[in-house]
Amino acid sequence: MKTKRIVSIILSVLMACSVFAGLSVAADDSATHTYTVVGDAKFLGANWTPDTPADDMALQADGTYKKTYTGVAKTDCATIKVAQDHAWDVSFGAVLGVVNPENIEFSVPEDNSTVDVILTLSGTREKEVTDADGKPTGEVKTIEDGTVKVLVNGADAPAKVVPLETTHYVAGEPGLCNGVEWKVPANAETEEEKTAVETKNKMTKNEDGSYEITFKNVQPKADGSAYEFKVTTNGAWEPAYGYDGVIGQGGANAQVPVTEANSTVKIVLTADLKVKAYVNDVDVTPAPVPTESKPEETTDNKGNTSAVTSKGGIYTGPSTGEKSKRYFFAMRKDWYTFNNATACAYWWDGADKCVDWQHSCQMRSTPLTLEDGSNVYYIDLGETVTTVIFNNGIDGGAKAAEGEKPSPNWGKNFQTENLSLEGYMANDSDTYPEGLKTFDNMIYIVDPSKESVSEESGATTYGGEWYYLHADGKYDTTKGSTYEIKDVTAVITTKNVSVYPGKTAKINVKYTNTTAQTTKVWASSNTKVATVDQNGVVKGVKAGKAKITLTVQNPGDAQALVLSKDVTVKQYVTSIKLNATKKTIYNGKSFTLKATVNPKNAAYKAVTYKSSNRKIATVTSKGVVKGIKPGRVVITVTAKDGSKKVAKCTVTVKAQKATKLKISAKKTTTLKKKGASVKIKATLYPSNTYNKLIKVSSSKKGIVKLSASKIKSGKTVTVKATKKGSTVVKFTAADGSRKSAQTKVTVKK
Repeated sequence: MKTKRIVSIILSVLMACSVFAGLSVAADDSATHTYTVVGDAKFLGANWTPDTPADDMALQADGTYKKTYTGVAKTDCATIKVAQDHAWDVSFGAVLGVVNPENIEFSVPEDNSTVDVILTLSGTREKEVTDADGKPTGEVKTIEDGTVKVLVNGADAPAKVVPLETTHYVAGEPGLCNGVEWKVPANAETEEEKTAVETKNKMTKNEDGSYEITFKNVQPKADGSAYEFKVTTNGAWEPAYGYDGVIGQGGANAQVPVTEANSTVKIVLTADLKVKAYVNDVDVTPAPVPTESKPEETTDNKGNTSAVTSKGGIYTGPSTGEKSKRYFFAMRKDWYTFNNATACAYWWDGADKCVDWQHSCQMRSTPLTLEDGSNVYYIDLGETVTTVIFNNGIDGGAKAAEGEKPSPNWGKNFQTENLSLEGYMANDSDTYPEGLKTFDNMIYIVDPSKESVSEESGATTYGGEWYYLHADGKYDTTKGSTYEIKDVTAVITTKNVSVYPGKTAKINVKYTNTTAQTTKVWASSNTKVATVDQNGVVKGVKAGKAKITLTVQNPGDAQALVLSKDVTVKQYVTSIKLNATKKTIYNGKSFTLKATVNPKNAAYKAVTYKSSNRKIATVTSKGVVKGIKPGRVVITVTAKDGSKKVAKCTVTVKAQKATKLKISAKKTTTLKKKGASVKIKATLYPSNTYNKLIKVSSSKKGIVKLSASKIKSGKTVTVKATKKGSTVVKFTAADGSRKSAQTKVTVKK
C-alpha cells in the first residue's frame, strides 16, 4: 500500500508538471534570460551596446523572441546580432553551434520599412570559460544555442548592397596630411610614397555615403596661415572637391585654420559631394560662396519680366508657369571627360545677360541613344528664351599666362555655338530643316567637323544642325513620327505605412516624365485619422485607417494619374493594469508581477520593468520580483510603444525569521574522557532566513570548551571535554525568533 501511494504521488507531480509546461515557459534558466538586438544599424537604440533595454526582444507565444522596428530608413548595409542578458558572454547569429557568431549583414531597400529580428532557441552548445583578461581557464560550460532571422517588410532580409567602390584621398600641405606633400597615388614618384598616401591619407566610407579622415596632432603653421588641401577621387586629381562641391584640380584649394597645438582635424566629404572641416570637434566649414546669381527675375528696358530663372540643380521648365518649349540635344560620348560630366544648357532671352551661369542647369535624360552612342537629353525653356548653348557641364577654367601651368580643365569643356531660337526663317540656312516652323521635336546634332577652340577659356566649340527627332530615335530632315515624352508616371515605393498619433511617416514616390508644371496633390480620406502634407508626409491623428491619395498630372496629359496607399494609425497603450499595486514578500522569495495592457487593440503591448532599488528587490524582464534585503521599493512598469504610460507596484521586503533550528547531535552526547571532542552542525530553516547567526552556549562552565560562541547557519562548532561532568550545549537563533536546539553533553572521566 505504501509503495502504491508513493507511485501515485509521483504520477500526480508529473501530470501537474506537464500541465504547467503547456501553460508557460519551462522553468529553466532560459525563462529568466533577456535577449537584446545589438549592432550598428541606425534603427537601434544604441551602437553595439548590449545593455540597451530599448532593443530588448519580447517572448512570443511560439517560444521565439522578437523585436520589431518600424519606420526604418533605407540603408545599403545594416549589421546586427543578438546578445544575452545585456552582456557579450553569450550571443547569437544566423548559424547554430557557433560560440562567437558572425554578424548578420542585410540591406533595407526602401524608407519607412518594418524590420523584424527573431531569435529561435535550439538546444545548447559548449563554451570555454575565460578569466577577466579573456584568457582560457580550462573549464567548459554549457550555454544556450539558437539562430537569428531578419525579416524586412515580412520577407527574408535582402543581402547587403555592395556599392561601386570609390576611393577618396586628401592631398595638401604636409603639416596637415601626415607629412605627405600634395600627393595622390597617381602622382606618387616612388612606391614608398604611394604606400604612404594610401595608408595615411585615404578616407573611410561611412554608412550614409559620406567619407571622412582624421588628422591628429596637427600644429599651427609658422606664418599663421590656414592649411590648404583638396579631396581627390580614385587615386587621381580629377575630380577634386571643395567646400562648394565639385571643382577641378585648377580650382581654389580648400583651407582649414589651425591655431592650437596638437589639434585634431577631421575632413568630411558628404554624400552630396560637399567638403566639411572640423578642428577639435568645432565645425570650421566656411559659408558657401555663391557661384551663381540669385534666382531673381530680370527685367528688360521695356519693363518686361523674364520668366526664365535658375532654380539650381535639374531644371525642367519656366519657374513662373510661362509656356515652354522643349529642346533636345545629343551629348556625344567623347564629351564625358569627367565621371561627373553631364548634359547641361545655359540660355538668355536677349534682354538680360547670362551672368555667372545663373541660367545654367542640368538637362534631363531620355531613354534614347543614337547610333554613335550619344545619349539624348531635353530641357524645357520659356518662350522668351532667344539663345541657348549646350555643353558638358564643366568649367574649362582660364588660359594660363605664359610660363604658368595651365588649368587641368583647359580644353575639357565642350559646348555648341550660340544657337539662335528666334528670328529664323524657313530655308534661310542649312542649320534648319526645310519647312521648319517650330522647334517641337527637334534635336540638335553636333557636327564634329565644325570645331573651334576659345582662346580665352579653352572651351572646344562645335557647330551643328537641327533635325527632326523621330519616335524610334532616328533623326533626319524629314517630318514624320515624332518622339514625345510620355505622360507623367509615378509609383509609390513605400510598402507599408503605419504611424502612431502625433507621429509622421513619409510616403516615397518615384516619378518619371515630370515637368515644372506637373501638379502633385495629396489628400487623406479621413483627416480625423491621418493628415498628409503636399510632400507626402503622413501624420497620425487617432487610431484607425485612412486612404492617402496622390493625384499627378502634366498639363498636356489626357487624364490625371491617381495613386493610393492605405495608412494605419496604430493605437497607443492607454493604461496598464497590474495584478498587484502593493506586495509584501520575504527576502529571497519571489512573485510575478503581471501587466495587462489596455486597450486590447493596442498595437504594441510590450512593457519594461524597473526596480527603484535593486539592492532591496530586483525584477526581470518577465516581471519576476525577488526580495534581496529588508526595505521598500517601487517597481515601475512602462509601455514600450512610446505612449509613456506607466503603472507602479510598491514592494515591501521583510526579513525572514527562522522557523526551525536543527543540529546534527542527538539529545544526549557522551565524551569518554578529557580531551575528547565532537563537531556539531547547526542549520536554520527556511534557507532564506535573513539573519543566519546562531549563538552557542554551555549551561555549566569548565565541563566543555566551545570553539566559538557564534556561528553561521550550516557551520559547525567543536565541543571539547575539559573535565568530568555534564552540561547542556544550547544553540539559539540570533534573529529573535527564539528558535533553539540543544544536546546534553556528559564527560565520563
